[in-house]
Amino acid sequence: MMLSVKEIDTRLEAILDNSEIGLSSEAGDMIVELQNDLRPHKPENRQGMLCASCGNENVLRDAWVDWCSESQDWVLGQVFDDAYCGVCDASVKVASYDLDKPLQLEAFAMASDGVGGFTLIEDYDQTPEFYDISLMQRIEATGEIVGLVELDNLTREEMERRFADLEERFPDANSEKHMREN
Repeated sequence: MMLSVKEIDTRLEAILDNSEIGLSSEAGDMIVELQNDLRPHKPENRQGMLCASCGNENVLRDAWVDWCSESQDWVLGQVFDDAYCGVCDASVKVASYDLDKPLQLEAFAMASDGVGGFTLIEDYDQTPEFYDISLMQRIEATGEIVGLVELDNLTREEMERRFADLEERFPDANSEKHMREN
């Protein structure tokens, strides 16, 4: 009979709590240590993964699995760099982010800078040529801002739709649009 981790943990606690069983302090310490090893550990920094092209979390990675005769199950052998997004239906880059830290979602109105490039519209007399969206996260230790998703060259309608989609997907993100409302 195979016991689950929870069942083993419950039985070990019963042994510790049963005052009729005279366990040495060493045996008790061993049982507590075993319980701690069996309990799932919450990682320090929980990570989320998303498609760097569209921001969707429906991403897959290529990997090898190996058959384990002892456990009679497939065991992850190696994870490769290639990733696939189910929404983009394409090979993509995967961006990781800290689930316990805030995200920043921003949209920008962009216009020609007059020298062959483009710039954020700061003068409200300018007409936007296109819109960009960025989903970012600040790394507290360094203050660095890491770009997770960049959506460029969007029409106003595309920007509004994609911005609303990202706001819905990441409701706790601080969101801001840098443009005049007209």
